[in-house]
Amino acid sequence: MAQTKAYSVSAVNSHIRILMAGDRALKNLTVAGEISNYKPHPSGHVYFTLKDAKSQMKTVMWSSSTYTGIHHRLADGQKVLVTGDVVCYDAGGYYQLQAVDIRLEGAGDLYEEFEKLKAKLDAEGLFEIDHKLPIPSFPRTIGIVTARQGDALRDIVSTLKRRNPYVQPILCPAKVQGDGAAQSVCKAIRVLESRQVDLILVCRGGGSIEDLWAFNGEMVARCVYDCRVPIISGVGHEPDRTIIDFVSDLRAPTPTGAAEMAVKPVADIEAELVDCHVALTSAMMSYMEKLRLHTEHTGKLLNAQSPRNRLERRREQVDQTGDRLHRDMRKLLEQLRMRTNPEEQAKRLRVNLQHCLTRYHLMVQNGAKQLEALSPLQKISKGYGYLTDAKGNALESVESISTGDSIDVYIRDGKLSATVNEIEQQTVFEE
Repeated sequence: MAQTKAYSVSAVNSHIRILMAGDRALKNLTVAGEISNYKPHPSGHVYFTLKDAKSQMKTVMWSSSTYTGIHHRLADGQKVLVTGDVVCYDAGGYYQLQAVDIRLEGAGDLYEEFEKLKAKLDAEGLFEIDHKLPIPSFPRTIGIVTARQGDALRDIVSTLKRRNPYVQPILCPAKVQGDGAAQSVCKAIRVLESRQVDLILVCRGGGSIEDLWAFNGEMVARCVYDCRVPIISGVGHEPDRTIIDFVSDLRAPTPTGAAEMAVKPVADIEAELVDCHVALTSAMMSYMEKLRLHTEHTGKLLNAQSPRNRLERRREQVDQTGDRLHRDMRKLLEQLRMRTNPEEQAKRLRVNLQHCLTRYHLMVQNGAKQLEALSPLQKISKGYGYLTDAKGNALESVESISTGDSIDVYIRDGKLSATVNEIEQQTVFEE
């Protein structure tokens, strides 16, 4: 009997995986079934079993696909349509559906309408970031648009009071599901806008796509877009996405998340104020120290340039010089006294002083004679005159006087007043 070739388990599973990977019928197919054993993983992956009355299939959706592939909150028992590829996991020896899109069964028409309106509003620019209003850091009044009865309102109010009891919530109740819900939500938004609140929260709890449909309408989208008060949307739960989430100024995953995004905890605000106080105090002290040093430096410069201080320094220099001269003089006199006869030295000093006085007296006499010779009075006493115009200005040239002008002539013993009858310009003295 011929020996049959044996294959390893991994080889067989690998072969099956290759066969399934090459089968186009197992690519991008949609499978209808009911969710069972739903398990979201902390990594973001989603695991569950898709089953019907006769069979079941392991299903996985990787985290990279959950944001765009899940359109509602998943739960056990939901009838869904799952689109993806059937692949073989050869390490475990089983196959599974690798999902890229999960929708509620029977909601296809609503999703198509949702995508069509979303594309339309996006093309018109209603989702543009430049249009979104900034969320105020410290709102005082917060408008709430939600149902009067429900967990959403209770969660919002309790969260606001817990985080910041000084904030005033203002409820404007609205119908959030069924006929007339869109009109009710828009009316509540306009009422709160007219009351000039600082911020508006539009919220409701989770539900199916039909339950949340009021927030997927064009009426609510344009109302939110036109509102002049910042709006935070908190409709449904992760991963629910509605049209209002794209139009609002900020999207929260839940109503409670919207309240948390709306206000900061008082403890955090107080801590920020303390930090600001410390920073401002430190900056002020640093600035004051710089001013003090600058003032001291400027004062030293001013003192150095002060006339009084400069005069005082000069006086000190004079005093020091006088003291030094005095000491030198005393030393010199002491030396002279020791080397010569004091009486003879005194006599010699008197003779020298007399000679100096005589010489200076002669110099003074000669200077006085020279000054007297140059005096205008000497000229006048010898027959010369001194001429001035009517204003007393000395006449130095015929060009400064005109015919008919009055002049004064000063001579040795008086003054003569005259009138100019004729002017003849000629050179009398050569310069």
